[in-house]
Amino acid sequence: MRAREKSFEIGQKVLVLIPDSTSSKTFSRWVGPAVIKDRLSNHTYLVDINGSRKHLHADKIRKYHIQIDEATCDTVTTGHENTKLNHCAVIYDDDRDFGSVDVIDTDQFQLPELLPSQRIDLMTLSHLSVSKTAKIKMFINYKPKTYALA
Repeated sequence: MRAREKSFEIGQKVLVLIPDSTSSKTFSRWVGPAVIKDRLSNHTYLVDINGSRKHLHADKIRKYHIQIDEATCDTVTTGHENTKLNHCAVIYDDDRDFGSVDVIDTDQFQLPELLPSQRIDLMTLSHLSVSKTAKIKMFINYKPKTYALA
């Protein structure tokens, strides 16, 4: 037997099974998100869907799962020593549950791209003289000129 107890919390987002214009259950569809406004009994809920409230049995309600195609995050250094942000969240324009949300302008924290010689751990060159270290840095940073043929 596949039956199991369903329960929802007040304020939880859900999908609601709504019949289409016909009376056939074959043409019903899941609509949402809707919000649980009140629990009326063990198996019935007051649900707000698109501004109207409906009294529904739990069998006509399903948990709403947010789906997104892709989310990417990069670690951002905030400019303060040892502070990094490596979290992201997807908040849609019509979401109101979050209150005021501050957005960090990551462009201000972008560091200029380092030269190849600046990426080297100088301790690996510590056995060389100052002049030889300078020559290696010059060689590493060297970019040959390119010429276009006419």
